[in-house]
Amino acid sequence: GAERAAPLRLGEPPAAEGEILATASGGTSVVVLGDTGNGWYKVNFNTVEGYMSSEYLTVSTTADAALGYGLVDTDGS
Repeated sequence: GAERAAPLRLGEPPAAEGEILATASGGTSVVVLGDTGNGWYKVNFNTVEGYMSSEYLTVSTTADAALGYGLVDTDGS
């Protein structure tokens, strides 16, 4: 299917109707600051903090990093 840009949204999740701060294209890495537990991650993308839906992210962690990193998947998961 056609790729969708992943929106980075302002506001407490669920932030589906929140203001869009930025959009991330597929393959972009973001820093995952936290998991809200309801399908949203708080992320830092290009120094901008906001919330991204888990449907757009493939989250991985590395042993030497305190924070996780998310790879944007604009096809959804």
